[in-house]
Amino acid sequence: MEHVQITKPAKRYIAKALQLETGGYLACFAFPGVPPRYVQRDGQPDIFESERDAEDAARECLFVALNSRPSESTKRERYRLMSGIEFADAVRAAGITPTFFAYLWGTTTERFFQWVDGTPDKSGRVVSPPHGVRLLLETWRRYPETIDLAEVLTEQNTSERSPRRERKQAAE
Repeated sequence: MEHVQITKPAKRYIAKALQLETGGYLACFAFPGVPPRYVQRDGQPDIFESERDAEDAARECLFVALNSRPSESTKRERYRLMSGIEFADAVRAAGITPTFFAYLWGTTTERFFQWVDGTPDKSGRVVSPPHGVRLLLETWRRYPETIDLAEVLTEQNTSERSPRRERKQAAE
């Protein structure tokens, strides 16, 4: 079946009819940043006789999709966050420096030391490292080769000069 193919991601919400050369219309809808989709029947784009019918079908699919998105009505998981001492010990156990950790995590050394010191934020709550920090540091402690992988991936995705991790000298 021949139909108009749009593959470029949309810049805004779209619900429109696309006329086919062979007659009829496709109902096209899209979200910003996502390539457009077609209203389908039995796994194939549905062809509508009138432009208005196609536009109505596209709008209906867009509305249903927007109203079907998951909401944040459930509580998120509550992880026990690391204390400053636990965080500093975990960094030390992973064998990396504060500067190198900050570089790989994508934060500043100032934020690193706020986590270590348990500095309160503007609302008075103690600033703790996110749960992902615990996971990453434990992975680095158990599998030190993953630090090298993290460094390579970070270097590939940064435009600034990166600090180098000091390699431990083998005992002679």
